[in-house]
Amino acid sequence: MNRKIVGAMLAFMIVCTMLLVPQADAQKTVTITDSLGREVEIPYPVERVVNMNTFANEAIAALGGEDKVVGVDLSIKFFPEFYPTLRDKPVVGFHHFPSYEKIIEVDPDVVIYSSELMWSPGFEEIMEKAGIKPVCTSFWDPETYDRDVRNLGIILGKEKRAEEYLDFAHSYINMVEERVKDIPPDERVKVYWEVMFTDMTMGKPSPLNSLIEMAGGRNIFSETGGASFAMPTGAEFGTTASGGFGGEKAKGAISAMSIRMVSSEEIIERNPEVIIGQSMSMKSMMKSFSWMMKKPGMMRKILNGELSEEEVKEMLKETEMRFAADIGALRDMREGIMNRSEIKATDAGINGRVYVFPVSMHLFFSPSWPMGLCYLAKALYPDRFEDFDLEDLHAEWLKKQDVLEGYKGTWVYPQEIKEK
Repeated sequence: MNRKIVGAMLAFMIVCTMLLVPQADAQKTVTITDSLGREVEIPYPVERVVNMNTFANEAIAALGGEDKVVGVDLSIKFFPEFYPTLRDKPVVGFHHFPSYEKIIEVDPDVVIYSSELMWSPGFEEIMEKAGIKPVCTSFWDPETYDRDVRNLGIILGKEKRAEEYLDFAHSYINMVEERVKDIPPDERVKVYWEVMFTDMTMGKPSPLNSLIEMAGGRNIFSETGGASFAMPTGAEFGTTASGGFGGEKAKGAISAMSIRMVSSEEIIERNPEVIIGQSMSMKSMMKSFSWMMKKPGMMRKILNGELSEEEVKEMLKETEMRFAADIGALRDMREGIMNRSEIKATDAGINGRVYVFPVSMHLFFSPSWPMGLCYLAKALYPDRFEDFDLEDLHAEWLKKQDVLEGYKGTWVYPQEIKEK
């Protein structure tokens, strides 16, 4: 037989044999589309994960994927009642400014982060160079919620659990949307949602605007009004970051969330029928920063995620930054809003339709927003949702998510809307 033919046949047989033998070095991968719309190729299965998105902690616990988490951000320490299966994980920085060294040291395959919270320039590039795949998630935005949960299911190897989670969440969403879908646009309740600070709100597009619309309301600042929120200068925070506290990346994140500062005159003119408060008084904020400035190196420790358990407890006590559901904090917050002259001039203020929620991430700024949607809907339309027992619905939600050691705390004030 021709030597060339024999050689060709031999080569063909060798190739076929190689294809039949499992390749130990071959790494399976899967491509997912993250919340920024980027296609990210990640190893599959993922073995080690760092979570720098504080909004994602709840979903990780709900899917039962804590065993793969090898690092978390500092903010998990601010909520001692929550995430018992995650809170003892190594801290690798603060969600705004992670410690690259600590992340690389714990050697994850994937790092989960949030575009709204991650303010460190070049974060994605640095992670990629270290061989770590950065995956952007939101978890509080209804527009990307399903995608975020499914991506997390893939990362944690909990795809079936992720689908069950979404089915449960959508049962809450559907209960609300079915009851408000027939309300004509001009009859929908006008809402002003004050978030984080006095006179701060969110327009369109933003997750909070979406929630108002899903609950059957109209955001009075959805399209126009107010001015874009300006990040404080680096000098005001004692940093050298260009463009403010978190530099240009922070400015971009703030802009993407459509955060606005509005005036008292605009609030009076647009006359909201319901006001939702999730704001912290400027007095509390100034007290917080005053305390931090008195502690040498405290700001650096916070930004680098280096606070000890005792320092976290001291900060929460001394600064009045009460993140957990605290009835005293909620009562103070509502009284502060109700006593403002511009609020007294609105229908919401006159009729006492001012509802406040914790300045935290466990109802609206989290995967729990479907539960928050139920609270919001009942605040807007108490008659349509008269049979909603928010206490029972919330207890069922928390039990399903497995994130809280016992159902406790205050989630809304006044509390009357929780009852049937």
